[in-house]
Amino acid sequence: MYTNGNFESHLAALLFLGTLALQLLLCVVTMVLFFARRKWVRYSLLAMAALLVGYGLLLATFSFTSGESYETTWVFDVPKNAQSLRMLAELRGFPTYVLIGTKPARGMG
Repeated sequence: MYTNGNFESHLAALLFLGTLALQLLLCVVTMVLFFARRKWVRYSLLAMAALLVGYGLLLATFSFTSGESYETTWVFDVPKNAQSLRMLAELRGFPTYVLIGTKPARGMG
């Protein structure tokens, strides 16, 4: 799964979708203000610019900061006849992706 630096992918998607929704709302407001009160159009345009700059700064900040890395050795005592083993790793209630070994699994390319 792709993560943007140390920014979790689901949070990055929420940030993008929230920014997109606010940008669309500001576009509608700008169109309405263009016909109703032209003097106020500049404020909605400034809000759109500030939103885009803020999104860009957040994206750049989380893209260029180094994420935390942990290395842990786990030892499992698994019976020889066990099949379809699965492991779930969680950190504070969120599922976390774990790399086990260095070789890709069959079917993973």
